[in-house]
Amino acid sequence: MTLLLLGEAALRALILAAAVGGGLKVLRVRNPHMRLAVWKAVLLGALVMPLLTQSVVVTVQAGSTSSP
Repeated sequence: MTLLLLGEAALRALILAAAVGGGLKVLRVRNPHMRLAVWKAVLLGALVMPLLTQSVVVTVQAGSTSSP
Protein backbone atom coordinates (compact mmCIF):
# COMPACT_ATOMS: atom_id res chain seq x y z
CA MET A 1 0.00 0.00 0.00
CA THR A 2 2.74 2.46 0.95
CA LEU A 3 4.83 1.60 -2.09
CA LEU A 4 1.81 2.11 -4.33
CA LEU A 5 1.16 5.49 -2.71
CA LEU A 6 4.78 6.60 -3.21
CA GLY A 7 4.80 5.36 -6.79
CA GLU A 8 1.63 7.26 -7.57
CA ALA A 9 3.01 10.41 -5.95
CA ALA A 10 6.25 10.06 -7.92
CA LEU A 11 4.32 9.72 -11.17
CA ARG A 12 2.21 12.79 -10.34
CA ALA A 13 5.36 14.76 -9.46
CA LEU A 14 6.97 13.71 -12.75
CA ILE A 15 3.91 14.84 -14.69
CA LEU A 16 3.89 18.14 -12.76
CA ALA A 17 7.59 18.72 -13.49
CA ALA A 18 7.15 17.91 -17.18
CA ALA A 19 4.19 20.28 -17.46
CA VAL A 20 6.05 23.10 -15.69
CA GLY A 21 9.20 22.52 -17.73
CA GLY A 22 7.15 22.62 -20.92
CA GLY A 23 5.42 25.77 -19.74
CA LEU A 24 8.73 27.46 -19.04
CA LYS A 25 9.94 26.57 -22.53
CA VAL A 26 6.74 27.69 -24.25
CA LEU A 27 6.63 30.96 -22.33
CA ARG A 28 10.37 31.46 -22.95
CA VAL A 29 11.16 32.39 -19.37
CA ARG A 30 14.80 33.49 -19.30
CA ASN A 31 15.01 35.16 -15.89
CA PRO A 32 17.03 32.82 -13.66
CA HIS A 33 15.36 34.11 -10.48
CA MET A 34 11.92 33.31 -11.88
CA ARG A 35 13.01 29.88 -13.09
CA LEU A 36 14.53 29.06 -9.70
CA ALA A 37 11.39 30.17 -7.87
CA VAL A 38 9.23 28.04 -10.17
CA TRP A 39 11.41 24.96 -9.71
CA LYS A 40 11.43 25.46 -5.94
CA ALA A 41 7.64 25.47 -6.02
CA VAL A 42 7.66 22.27 -8.10
CA LEU A 43 10.04 20.64 -5.61
CA LEU A 44 7.83 21.67 -2.71
CA GLY A 45 4.79 20.32 -4.52
CA ALA A 46 6.56 17.03 -5.22
CA LEU A 47 7.53 16.66 -1.57
CA VAL A 48 4.01 17.41 -0.34
CA MET A 49 2.36 15.19 -2.97
CA PRO A 50 2.24 11.98 -0.83
CA LEU A 51 0.61 13.86 2.04
CA LEU A 52 -2.00 15.40 -0.25
CA THR A 53 -2.93 12.09 -1.87
CA GLN A 54 -3.49 10.51 1.55
CA SER A 55 -5.78 13.25 2.81
CA VAL A 56 -8.02 13.50 -0.26
CA VAL A 57 -10.61 10.74 -0.41
CA VAL A 58 -13.22 10.71 -3.14
CA THR A 59 -16.27 8.50 -2.75
CA VAL A 60 -18.57 7.78 -5.62
CA GLN A 61 -21.92 6.21 -4.90
CA ALA A 62 -23.52 4.06 -7.50
CA GLY A 63 -27.16 4.95 -7.76
CA SER A 64 -29.98 3.33 -9.62
CA THR A 65 -30.69 4.82 -13.01
CA SER A 66 -34.37 5.07 -13.62
CA SER A 67 -35.88 6.37 -16.78
CA PRO A 68 -39.04 8.50 -16.62
